[in-house]
Amino acid sequence: MKKDIHPKYHEITVTMTDGSTFTTRSTWGEAGDTMKLDIDPKSHPAWTGEHRAEADTENTGIIFHHLVHEAASYPLEVFSKII
Repeated sequence: MKKDIHPKYHEITVTMTDGSTFTTRSTWGEAGDTMKLDIDPKSHPAWTGEHRAEADTENTGIIFHHLVHEAASYPLEVFSKII
């Protein structure tokens, strides 16, 4: 078996979105580093059951409609270069 091909496994501190912390072992970062989470089970809608406000779908549809009609006005050679 080859030596020194595996990443170092060490202790790090994980900070949750609510500020609570815990220590775990990981190959991420260096020994003693702190990983700050943006999303975790305490804040993600998949675990909390809460849904955030939906995106502005009306404007999204208008933008998509504009892009489709704009693309249709290009000659096929130009459109193929855009993609």
